[in-house]
Amino acid sequence: MSRSIALDIGGTKIFLGKFSGKNLVSVRKLKTKSLRQQLFFELDKELKSPASKKKQIHAIKISCAGPADYSKGILKKPSNLKPAGFKIVEELRKRYSTKVFFENDASCFALYHAISGKAKKFRIVSALTLGTGIGCGLTISKKPFRGRSDACELAHITLGGSTLEQAYRQLPRKHKFSSFLEAAQALSSNASKSTKCRAESLFTELGRLAALACYNVRLLYDPETIVIGGAVAHAEPLMLKSFNNETKKLNRKFGFGEIGIVFDADELASLKGAALL
Repeated sequence: MSRSIALDIGGTKIFLGKFSGKNLVSVRKLKTKSLRQQLFFELDKELKSPASKKKQIHAIKISCAGPADYSKGILKKPSNLKPAGFKIVEELRKRYSTKVFFENDASCFALYHAISGKAKKFRIVSALTLGTGIGCGLTISKKPFRGRSDACELAHITLGGSTLEQAYRQLPRKHKFSSFLEAAQALSSNASKSTKCRAESLFTELGRLAALACYNVRLLYDPETIVIGGAVAHAEPLMLKSFNNETKKLNRKFGFGEIGIVFDADELASLKGAALL
């Protein structure tokens, strides 16, 4: 059975998993640092040690946040990762003499659900990931769609000098929190009534923003279903009411029928999707 190493690279953390076929054998969680040096250091440990050489690795498979040229294997100017212009596929292929696959992290998330998860019965599956930033991915007939290179960068569509990504990132600060996590913790603690009101307002607004993002996904790709993931998907109960209300409002306004939109907070879904590349 083929063995591979998969990486899910995000703005604040990296998951490194060993796979035997489609089966996850082991996984490590790392804090994202200087990406090139960090990848070489971690993969050297996995691929160049005497013990690792006894078990041949057939491929390195990478799920990575963009923007990137996924066809050429180059990081462009990702908002959370450096260095820009990193020829990640070429450099890893030369260093480790193995096949390297490189794909958008949200498309890997969609791929996992299209093949093994909550969207197996659908042909056109879109994903929206809410983490350090917003990601969007699409699979058609269980294959990632990227256009010429990186077609699914929904969050960076610009109107009037602002983007969906900027609106999303500004939400915690707008409500006087450092992060969505801090706001969620405030709701489950002995925080003051005013602090909890600010947190509730934050998640109400996040639900509306997520609904608007899904509406844009429907306009762009017309998928059969949308799966919402990422770390912030854990906040589903806190934003679900406003999400559903805003979705119904948008559906009525533009004459949309309903489609299945589901949440999944499995933090390893993109990693497992990468292993399916």
